[in-house]
Amino acid sequence: MEKEILEKLSQRIKDAEILKEIKDKIDFSSKSSIEKSLVQKIDGPVFRKLLIANGAKAISSISHEMGTSALTEAIILLHGRPALLIQDDKYETPESEIWTNRLEPYREKIINAIKATGRVELKNHTDYEWAGTGFLLESNFIITNRHVAVLFGEKNRSDKFVFKMNPAGKNIHAYIDFKEEYHCPEEAEYELDEILYIAEDRSDIPDVAILKINGVNDDPKPLPLQLGLSPDEPQYDQIVAVIGYPAEDGYRNDPKEMSRIFNNIYDIKRLQPGMVKASTSGNEFTHDCSTLGGNSGSPVIDVNTGKVLGLHFSGSYRKINYAVKSVYLQNLIRQIC
Repeated sequence: MEKEILEKLSQRIKDAEILKEIKDKIDFSSKSSIEKSLVQKIDGPVFRKLLIANGAKAISSISHEMGTSALTEAIILLHGRPALLIQDDKYETPESEIWTNRLEPYREKIINAIKATGRVELKNHTDYEWAGTGFLLESNFIITNRHVAVLFGEKNRSDKFVFKMNPAGKNIHAYIDFKEEYHCPEEAEYELDEILYIAEDRSDIPDVAILKINGVNDDPKPLPLQLGLSPDEPQYDQIVAVIGYPAEDGYRNDPKEMSRIFNNIYDIKRLQPGMVKASTSGNEFTHDCSTLGGNSGSPVIDVNTGKVLGLHFSGSYRKINYAVKSVYLQNLIRQIC
């Protein structure tokens, strides 16, 4: 089993520094030693203490029936490609010293991006309370995915984008909440006032929607700083981070495995660092951040600059994730706005 876990890690994490750190930190001599290493590593500052009752408990409950798959996932989520909880706009310190060193010099820029990312929430929808993630750009634009926006928006007979009505004849309202953080009751909610663009559902058209907020709500606090779009092409192994709201996703993922590893801590804001893995001459690139359903519409941030390198729209669990390039987003905004 121990050899199989190492092989799986080598296949999943194409990051030599992180793999070396994992091998140095975790005792792979037996299954019990792996479990012990994992539980002992979760300790420390405020956020680690919060996780003791959650992530650590989940990992310590890993037993023989979970096998190599769950242990591999636990190692990846703690060390390789973590999904870091956010509270009061601050992300928890990674267990990995390498990830700490990669992120810490740019903490202020990352925090600004965290503040400008929110959860797309719905009222009067019959099936969903929230739909995905979105982020704030210049002119109060909110960027998300087409497959998020079609839950509440459509074109009418006049070829204008409007908000849908539910079966009872009530308008569906959409909002973005820039909070929804772990153990944080605070809200920063703004209504989405206008739908400017929803892409057609075609494989040759990127999965994008552009919305707008007026920036006014019952809270006198100002809107977060607006994010900028990077003018650069993504580069192989470039350090990036997805910011969003990973949700339980039983369609792509093993529900039992995910619930034990995440301990049902879903639907709240996380920072998910990783690397660009491939960039084409087209409008998309791939990355290896740990995402789940609910990350749809998340910004993929260049951590060095704090700018948006792409819009996450899809992923193949345990394989790769896909994002729309920021250059495409910039050109699209110029065309329609």
